[in-house]
Amino acid sequence: MASFKGGRSLLSHCEAFADIADAELRLLASMFEPHSIRAGEWLCRAGERADRVFLVADGTLEVVLDEASAPVRTVGPGDLAGEYGMFSELRRTASLRGRTDVRLLVLDYQRFERFLLAFPQATLALLRRAVGRLT
Repeated sequence: MASFKGGRSLLSHCEAFADIADAELRLLASMFEPHSIRAGEWLCRAGERADRVFLVADGTLEVVLDEASAPVRTVGPGDLAGEYGMFSELRRTASLRGRTDVRLLVLDYQRFERFLLAFPQATLALLRRAVGRLT
């Protein structure tokens, strides 16, 4: 499994993992796979089966609810995307498109869920973030 140089540091700046000890962050970082997309390329589309979470390493993603309308927000370095699908019937609720070229770290839901069960503080941070999007 390939790892992304600086993955632990990137995770430590992510809100969901802020309270996780360094040793555990190194373990989590080793689970992620590097991935990249070009500006304008779709990473995922609303309605698709959701099976992985994305952590932006470099670049910016646009979050689009309706592909014909403007982005509702952007996601940049240190931001997590795609985690909401774990809590919403495993379907993507939004589409993600590269605003710029983007380097990502990708983790499948099975391994991510095992990590979240072991570190409930990360689960609570994710749920707070998801609920915050609804308000």
